[in-house]
Amino acid sequence: MARSEMKTDWMGNKFTQHYGDNGNEIGRSEEKEDWTGDKFIQHYDEKGNETGRSEYKEDWLGDKYTQHYDEKGEETGHSEGEEGWLGDKYTQHYDSDGNERARTESKEDWLGNKYKETTGNTSRNSDSQPYSPTNDGDSEGCLVKLIAYGLVAAAVVWFVFSVAVPLIMINIAAIGLIAGLSKRDWNKYLFPLSFLGAIYIVLDINKGWATKELVTNVSFFKGAIQFFFYLNITAGLVAAYFLIRNYLNQKRSPAEGEGEFSKRNLIVIGCLILLGGLTIVGQKYFDAHQLVQMDIPLQSAESGTSAFVQTKQGSKLRLKATPSEQAAIVANIPNGAAISILRYADQFTTVAGEKGKWCQVNYNGMIGWAWGGFLKLGDNDDYLPGDGGIDYNLEQNKVRSNPQKKSYTGKVGNSDAQYELVWNSDGTIDGIYHNPKKPNVTYLLKGKDWGNGKVLLTEFTGDAVSANCELLLQNNCYAGTMNNTDGRVLQMTMCLN
Repeated sequence: MARSEMKTDWMGNKFTQHYGDNGNEIGRSEEKEDWTGDKFIQHYDEKGNETGRSEYKEDWLGDKYTQHYDEKGEETGHSEGEEGWLGDKYTQHYDSDGNERARTESKEDWLGNKYKETTGNTSRNSDSQPYSPTNDGDSEGCLVKLIAYGLVAAAVVWFVFSVAVPLIMINIAAIGLIAGLSKRDWNKYLFPLSFLGAIYIVLDINKGWATKELVTNVSFFKGAIQFFFYLNITAGLVAAYFLIRNYLNQKRSPAEGEGEFSKRNLIVIGCLILLGGLTIVGQKYFDAHQLVQMDIPLQSAESGTSAFVQTKQGSKLRLKATPSEQAAIVANIPNGAAISILRYADQFTTVAGEKGKWCQVNYNGMIGWAWGGFLKLGDNDDYLPGDGGIDYNLEQNKVRSNPQKKSYTGKVGNSDAQYELVWNSDGTIDGIYHNPKKPNVTYLLKGKDWGNGKVLLTEFTGDAVSANCELLLQNNCYAGTMNNTDGRVLQMTMCLN
């Protein structure tokens, strides 16, 4: 078992002193620097003769190691910083064939002096040197680099599949046209690809394939989708023109003097312009009449649910082709105009700092989507828009209003009772009641209004349920029974004060 200790000579130069198994000095190592500024470790025997050197290296994975050479400059092995399964760090030494020879560990004696202890084959021969310990922290650096490389790789994969691929897919028509014009030998393949790309962008806009992926991952592209649509439709039509023109020229060579804008070519151009125009107009029509597939869950509303527009500043409300701020505008609805709600999106959305849901509405025969934060049901003017201007629980077709606090008097069994209840807009009820003769004893009530005069309440004594109450509205009073958890059944009444 050999050991190495850090020493300092009388001139202040630091070196590593190596000792053999019997404790005799067998050599020393000093860190030096060559004329290029690269640092290395020079090894000497016990007589001060150079026996080789070690250089700091880094492989293609970023792992650091120390390469050892003999006095002739031939490789004799290398050393790497490693970590055991218990987290203990050490330096593993290998011979020139990559076989493990020895290992060095950091130690500390009873006086607190630190040294390096090497176990294994520590003999000095033609293919080994006194081992100069490598930096045990290199394994940490390697781990950090691996994590960094992993994060970079994950970012690259995300960018490729979430941004680059969708962006290429929706712009394949433009890419195909540019490539076909650049590589004329390939245009018989690239022009058809460009035309198919124009067909794809129409389908993608309506189905939400790559466009949805792109907009979901990078919101910056929301405003560019329409531009990509027009760009690729145009590119596909131009590619189709060149494809048809080349085909016709192969069938019959153009007459002498005929240029690019010959009668035959102008007819082709005119037909393609007509096709492009019909495509764009048709897309606008489908958007306006909501014939495209929606990309968010929808809930049904009662057909013909009446509502009207109420914006904060009295401005017009934009009727959109789809439930999105970036969607095409179908119409501008004046403030106060009556509309009919057909259905609404399942998810809440924040628009202009307000929370609400998109609602599909009918405005003078035009079907589109309006944000619910600026809609109100019926003629209710009790609250301002915002946080969803309408009650989205349209199965009861109720208008959302502020919670209403009401006072009741009645009886529980033979005892008088006074109730203070809060009726919430979602149908839930919160409140308390007490016996006027025992004002310090208060019971908590929670429940729900099930409609048609039926109310179910739960009584709490402290945090524990103590009774369940079932009441029906009869002549302006709620009457029913209180079923206590101890088995008692009491008559219960509540009349509005």
